[in-house]
Amino acid sequence: MKIKVKKLVCPSCGADLRCECEKLSCAYCGYEEQVSLQPAMPRYVPVYQVEPKSEAKEYHCISCGASFSTDSVATLCPYCETALIGEFINALQPYSLIPFTMCAKEAKRRIKKHIRSLWFAPDDFIKDYRKHKEIQPYYYPLWLFNMDVSTEYKGRRGEYYYITKTRYINGKPAQVQERRTRWYPASGIVNQQFYNISVGGYKFASSMLRELQFDLTSCSSVDKKCLSGIETKEFDIGSKEATILAHTSLHSAIRRAIKQDIGGDTQQIISYTPHFYNEEMSYILVPIYHFSVKFKGKEYNYFVNGQSGDVVGERSYSWIKIFFFVLFVLSLMGGVLYILERLGYFS
Repeated sequence: MKIKVKKLVCPSCGADLRCECEKLSCAYCGYEEQVSLQPAMPRYVPVYQVEPKSEAKEYHCISCGASFSTDSVATLCPYCETALIGEFINALQPYSLIPFTMCAKEAKRRIKKHIRSLWFAPDDFIKDYRKHKEIQPYYYPLWLFNMDVSTEYKGRRGEYYYITKTRYINGKPAQVQERRTRWYPASGIVNQQFYNISVGGYKFASSMLRELQFDLTSCSSVDKKCLSGIETKEFDIGSKEATILAHTSLHSAIRRAIKQDIGGDTQQIISYTPHFYNEEMSYILVPIYHFSVKFKGKEYNYFVNGQSGDVVGERSYSWIKIFFFVLFVLSLMGGVLYILERLGYFS
């Protein structure tokens, strides 16, 4: 699919302008221009099935004339690195985005601090990460859901009671209390409401997006000026799949509510059936910095929340460090046991 593209031209020197933290700037002459963003909270609609278009976009670079394929809305020309802005092609387009509030320099510092803090990471991994690609800003798609859940369950409520037993400690009889549990059948229905359940809409980063939290009160309308120089993706996970993922993510919260409803001292859940209704969905863009490290033939990906600065990612382990740490712990435990034995605690 051929897409008409544009670039933002610097009025001073004619180079392209790129956006960073709500400001357009030219890397050549230093020209800067503020972007005025309008607040726009996520707009929810009843859940319906919308699937991503699979065809690639065909872009023709305005600067060098090269043609290339991409799945991005905004991207850099792979030949001359001009910042190009294309079009959204999916039937559902993002109503709002969360702008970057953290600059790339600070995001890189967060990555550095995070990698250096990793326990049991190989020394070469920590030293060599700086040799790899520069950190890159992205706008990734994020699904949001609101829904009500009514769950019918069956289980058991346990109540503790205690019996007195005689035990011999160091050869001497002693009375101890042993805990027992009386079980009673339990059943019922719990009703819950959930808001702003997030599901990553881009397969490459979907698992990482689930770990990052965003402040939705800072959402703004989608001004394409904000996309210049920032790789921007459309969703490639459709609303049907995203809804299923949202349902799955709620099961731990549903189980907690069931246990609270059962009451008692302890609980067992035998079965439960959740019913999801009043479902609404929204689709926004969120700011992420991506950084990858290739170490011993494997690529490790790191993501920085462009709003809060939180870092998530994969990691490498040094099994030698783990081995010596386990050896140290075992030696320490052995030393403690030896001292306790000498003091007569096991006589």
